[in-house]
Amino acid sequence: MAIAVGAALGFGLYFLLSRFVTSVTKGGLSPKTVLFGVSLFFFAPAALLAVAFLFFPEKLCLAAIAMSTALIASAVMTFLVRTVRKPKGSD
Repeated sequence: MAIAVGAALGFGLYFLLSRFVTSVTKGGLSPKTVLFGVSLFFFAPAALLAVAFLFFPEKLCLAAIAMSTALIASAVMTFLVRTVRKPKGSD
């Protein structure tokens, strides 16, 4: 159960990270975007692991490993999907 919760938290963190990167590349750096990025990189992982600690204190390591694995796997899958689906004539 701790692994499933950690994986869900990792997928959620990837979703937030992808929104941050999209907003920076499309809209530039506004103070709102910088605040969102700082909170995402510093406070979100700690808060998510604190939630996992409340439910699974003895299995926090498994939840952290699952969270980071889900985050990395999501990034790799997104990269592969975007690489394979190139528009015609973009060689």
